[in-house]
Parts: sequence; structure tokens; C-alpha cells
Amino acid sequence: MEVAQHIGKDKVRCILLDTSENMARGMKVTSTGSGICVTVGERTLGRMFNVLGQPIDGDDDVPSDTAQ
Repeated sequence: MEVAQHIGKDKVRCILLDTSENMARGMKVTSTGSGICVTVGERTLGRMFNVLGQPIDGDDDVPSDTAQ
């Protein structure tokens, strides 16, 4: 989830990029201080990913030690 707009009084409008199961109004959240990150570089050239960064081209996952 990423904040799209600060509404005020500790409220924000967010963009959710995955299912919202187990989420409810009034839940506490933690700010990571950064936006959505994607991996780039040699290991991702020519690859196709969905909005969650998961490969959708039938090739292997990108190793977790790849720089973002």
C-alpha cells in the first residue's frame, strides 16, 4: 500500500496493490518513509513483472539480494 494523499487528522488515502484481506478501518500502520521500490539492473532487463514486482514472464524469481 502507498499513500496517495494526506487528508488530515491522521488520515490518508492509499493505493492498495494487493488484496485487502485482514485489513480494517482504524488499524495502526507503520510508515517506512519510502515509496514503492522496484529492482532494476542486469537481472531485470527484458523481464516482465506485475505491479507487485512478481515475474509474469515464466522465468525464475529475481534473487532477493538484487539491489533496489
